[in-house]
Amino acid sequence: MRAETVEHLELMAPAEKSTALWDELDACGAANPELLELIETARGMVSTGELADNSIRTYASLWRGFVTWCAGFGLTSLPASTGTVLLYVAARASEGRSSGTIRSDLSAIRSYHLRAGYTNPGDHEAVALARQGVSRVRAAEGRMMVKAHPLSLDEMIAMVNCLGALRIRPLSLSELKRIRLKAVLLNSWFSGRRLDEMARAEMPWLKGRDGVLYLESDHQKRKHSGFATPVERIADERICPYCALQAWLEASAPYRGGVQRLFAMPEISESGEIVLVDRITEVTAKKLATGWPAGDPRYPTRAEFEAKCRAIGLAVATRELRDGLVLWMRLAGVTPQAPDRALRGHSTRRGLITELRAAGVDPRAVADHVGLATIDLVERYSDASSSTNVLDALDL
Repeated sequence: MRAETVEHLELMAPAEKSTALWDELDACGAANPELLELIETARGMVSTGELADNSIRTYASLWRGFVTWCAGFGLTSLPASTGTVLLYVAARASEGRSSGTIRSDLSAIRSYHLRAGYTNPGDHEAVALARQGVSRVRAAEGRMMVKAHPLSLDEMIAMVNCLGALRIRPLSLSELKRIRLKAVLLNSWFSGRRLDEMARAEMPWLKGRDGVLYLESDHQKRKHSGFATPVERIADERICPYCALQAWLEASAPYRGGVQRLFAMPEISESGEIVLVDRITEVTAKKLATGWPAGDPRYPTRAEFEAKCRAIGLAVATRELRDGLVLWMRLAGVTPQAPDRALRGHSTRRGLITELRAAGVDPRAVADHVGLATIDLVERYSDASSSTNVLDALDL
């Protein structure tokens, strides 16, 4: 069983498995410029469809759990039958796993099967209904899913108004860190960006076109082709994302020293000087320096170990931003309005989507602005409640 697990974990690095395919295509297009252009297009399409490092690590862990469970009952994991997957959903539900966790289990199973050339055994109505049943059972038992509190526009204004009272150590960095937090808050709110994306944003992501500044990215969790959102100028300079970003760029420029991470962390160096630190690169390098622990069941392949190291670096940088924002929210008196809400860095994204949906903005326009691939995700992020009587919208 162990050999089977390692073999299929390597499927998560498709680029390493497809060398022969690209060699074959390159040979076919060697004398045909039109084919060569199509080959390059195909490469780009494949690369944008590949999984992110965090997904590779998560799916690998979930797949190991599925393989181990199947082995315990003498069931085949690859290819698995629909019945096996349905029983696994039941087993995970009996362990108290949430619908979201089970959805991730099914995504991992799907990914491994498709990359191995099999159909997805979870693509069956019974499996979908079983997962929905998990949510209803948990709700009936009184167990709620805790979501990020959607930060409203009024709450964000309250935060900006009390920024000067936010206590930050050391004092020599307090003003610089306040400028940084304000730029992160306003730009993540108005662009609907995830906080981890703001943490890994790089200077080249800022592009000026036709007199407008855009924040671009080449990859998005739900939109692999990437997307760009304008950094808007608004009349109220207190909450203007453009003004806040420009203030941070000007304040951080003397200490950047070549650091390309847009919102790098200000720190005091050993020589006592103010410097900006790329936390993601710093943590990743330290983890990679320990070397791949060959034989460790958590990292059967080197690719998984490297993906884990990068994920840790991003998690550290994201947590620093989130902790700062949460302290700021509490200072401003921002508290969840319901027991199933919590103050989190993701509150900015949910806040914008909720405000836009409450204002009647078309879901497709909201999805395009924040980089979501489907309209149903807009409704999932939104806390806006529609009228109980649809005729009320006519205002008669």
